[in-house]
Amino acid sequence: MSIVGRLRMGTKAFRMAFQGTGGSLWSAFLGRTEYDYKGAVGDGTGNSIVGATLGWIARNFPEAPVRIREKGDDGEWTSTEDVGANRMVDLLRMPNPYFSGILLWMATIVDFWVHGNAFWVKVRGGPGGAITELWWIPWALVEPKWPKDGTEYLSHYVYKPDAQREVVIPAEDAVHFRYGIDPDNIRVGKSPITTVLREVFTDDEAANFSASLLRNLGVPGVVISPDDTESVLDDPGANAIKANFRERFGGDNRGEPLVISGKVKVQVLSFSPQQMDLTALRRVPEERISGVTGVPAIVAGLGAGLDRSTFANFGEAREAGWEENLIPTQRLLSSQIDIQLTPEFVADPTRFLTDFDTTEVRVLQEDQNKIWARAGDAASKGLITLATYKQQIGLPVDDEADRVYLRAFNIVVVPEDDQMAPAVEEGTPTAAEVAPQEEPPEEEDDTEEVPGEGAASLLEEIVALGT
Repeated sequence: MSIVGRLRMGTKAFRMAFQGTGGSLWSAFLGRTEYDYKGAVGDGTGNSIVGATLGWIARNFPEAPVRIREKGDDGEWTSTEDVGANRMVDLLRMPNPYFSGILLWMATIVDFWVHGNAFWVKVRGGPGGAITELWWIPWALVEPKWPKDGTEYLSHYVYKPDAQREVVIPAEDAVHFRYGIDPDNIRVGKSPITTVLREVFTDDEAANFSASLLRNLGVPGVVISPDDTESVLDDPGANAIKANFRERFGGDNRGEPLVISGKVKVQVLSFSPQQMDLTALRRVPEERISGVTGVPAIVAGLGAGLDRSTFANFGEAREAGWEENLIPTQRLLSSQIDIQLTPEFVADPTRFLTDFDTTEVRVLQEDQNKIWARAGDAASKGLITLATYKQQIGLPVDDEADRVYLRAFNIVVVPEDDQMAPAVEEGTPTAAEVAPQEEPPEEEDDTEEVPGEGAASLLEEIVALGT
């Protein structure tokens, strides 16, 4: 058998094998530490920085609606009139009787960034098992399943709505969005938020520390001790004074006068406002979380961005948030819709493309002031017609009257043959017109005239002409 034949047989005999077991969705510890920061902060959604960042993403993501386009014979993607494709778009707009498509996307996008996975269930209630509803399910309640021998990539999902029930969801009845692929478990995605959970813990601890200081009158505590070296407070007496002090001067009783029977000394241990300032410490988590999500700290309202924000760069920051987070996220999600949902509605899914229409997103539109200024500058220099100028600024065009150029009177078109000659503005007087030159006087002939000589010469010329 030839080598080509052996290669063909080897190719036919190959069968894709998958990991028989998958790693944990959440490893117990971060690198270089034995403290379980993940266990302390959970998924991080309880943190104000994560909440502000995810809130910006969830609010702005639905601004670009889903659309589906069809590939024409010329290779261009255009709007489609396919009934099935448009039915899918309608279903994404109204996925079920209880919440809208906007809420569907908001819940999906939060799960997608927090867990690296988001999950929809297809409800089939139409003829031939057609999809009639879409439901979001929290990813924390879903687990993918596959054969232990790794002969199949994915067989089904198990949904656990509570501790007593398990619902089996076939793989074809699910839409699973993944943020990349987790190398520890190739059936799921991996959230970038997990890499900054230690910073989330740092911010939570700083917030708790500040709150505890404020709750306790802005000081870490007081020391109550005997006023002389001879007196000794036994444990029952010390505990009674401590309990009495806490009851009478804690919480809403702060600032009440203190009267203690006995000779004691009260020392207040306090921090100055400068010592209590944790601003610099809390900027690091803001910067890291902003970095892994691609959401500028300015648009999320975080101090790390507000310190350097102005009205001039706020618009640029919002545009950057779209380009660095929302648009790439939309591309990731729409690619999964093309694979897992579009084939349910059209005969040839390769001819259809799902994406998000950003043409009406205001922050992505060019500044109208800049459009008017640029178009006006070009029109005033005669570089574009009046019709082109009106088109660029969105005004109606008169095809006949607007086919003109606007040029100043002092601009002269130089003929091609005279391009090397210096340009002369129209209306500029010439040098001769400015100072006309007088004709030079005739020079006097000093030659003496011989009588009869001139006549004889003229006669000779006439005779010569006659001959």
